[in-house]
Amino acid sequence: MRDDFPAATKELLAKRVGYRCSNPSCRQSTSGPHQDSTKTVNVGVAAHITAASPRGPRYNTSLSAEQRKSTENGIWLCQKCAKLVDNDSARYTLEVLHEWKRIAEETAVRELEGDVTRKWDSIKSPTAHTPIPNLYGLTYDTARKRLIEAGWQPYMKHWSYGENPNIQDGNGSVFWERGYWEIDSSSGTGYGFCSFEFVDLYDNKLKVITTGEEHPDLDIKASVVKFFLEL
Repeated sequence: MRDDFPAATKELLAKRVGYRCSNPSCRQSTSGPHQDSTKTVNVGVAAHITAASPRGPRYNTSLSAEQRKSTENGIWLCQKCAKLVDNDSARYTLEVLHEWKRIAEETAVRELEGDVTRKWDSIKSPTAHTPIPNLYGLTYDTARKRLIEAGWQPYMKHWSYGENPNIQDGNGSVFWERGYWEIDSSSGTGYGFCSFEFVDLYDNKLKVITTGEEHPDLDIKASVVKFFLEL
């Protein structure tokens, strides 16, 4: 017997993350229009964090059937990521999936609040700046690579900045030790925000904000929730 999610639970999991994959490195939209105007296309899956049946990935014998079918035990993923997490449960542990879910729901809230990315205003923005790739939802490692490829350079601090209290909390020391000396500040509470600075050949400053914990050994990484030119 499988403890499958009711239809209402599946819909709730999807809506709580805006119908996007909860993997912060993916964030693929999972719903869209069908050719038939009365239908929609869905490529999302309400995946079980602990398996719906024995011998499944991350199965927990201590849970009741109702707990296995609850929203607390579910995570909304695209079909590819759902297959990925079930094929490698040693890598995609309970801790990883719960962190993905937390980040995805927090990001959805910020999307609703309209404060995820700042829209470029042609009047207020500099007349010339290096093109800015879409960084939203990417891990910081990936976002940093894309910015450098686009022509933005990390605004590196002096080595002594490593002792600055602004980066001693949360992920600050983790990023600093990795050589990301463009980090400007970090928060050890709440959303765990970190701020990074980049500069282009026009001397424009670009600010990148991440949220979420950074635990590379657990494949848990902070992701970009906001980026904007400093005016």
